[in-house]
Amino acid sequence: MNLNRNSIGQVNGQFDLTGKGDSVGSLLASSNGKLGLVVAGGEVSKLMMEKIGLHLWEILSLNLTGDRLVKLRCAVADFDVKQGRMTASALVFDTQVTTLIGTGTIDLGHETLDLTLNPRTKKTSPLALTSPIYIRGSFARPTTEVDKGRVALRAIGAVGLGLINPLLALIPLIDAGPGEDSDCGELVREARALPHAPGAPGKVLKK
Repeated sequence: MNLNRNSIGQVNGQFDLTGKGDSVGSLLASSNGKLGLVVAGGEVSKLMMEKIGLHLWEILSLNLTGDRLVKLRCAVADFDVKQGRMTASALVFDTQVTTLIGTGTIDLGHETLDLTLNPRTKKTSPLALTSPIYIRGSFARPTTEVDKGRVALRAIGAVGLGLINPLLALIPLIDAGPGEDSDCGELVREARALPHAPGAPGKVLKK
């Protein structure tokens, strides 16, 4: 889905990078420092967020009734950069539907991504297959995958309970929604508590 066509909001950023080279590519590939982005007060496609959260019931419903925008409460991307390798010290995307907490790296020299996004739904969904989302590969052809093992386990659990009582089959697919509303600061502190690649922790990006 095209994010640019399904979101509204102002992006603010700051960076402090040094590098050497005779082209933009070589400068970025050798860069060191920090880079950050902040978005607040925008809107984003509800269908896109339901797809990220693997909320099957809502995806089906929106495909039938049409997409709409939901509030983007906070988005923060704060990266430490060393020799062209960007390591996320805070990666947070918070909407009315789902909160994404991310970790991973972006290699500016090799032009590759290795990011993991962990969705936390904010509501009960009749059919939800919650799973981490992996964004990997080159800038030109990135791939997006879910944890197939985790999704399969939830589906198998539903089938097993369904043999006992069809109503119980819904239990593993009910997403109780642990991700309650919280401000940017709290979300960033949570993101910083997650395991990251080796390197000194960065400072929280301030607007």
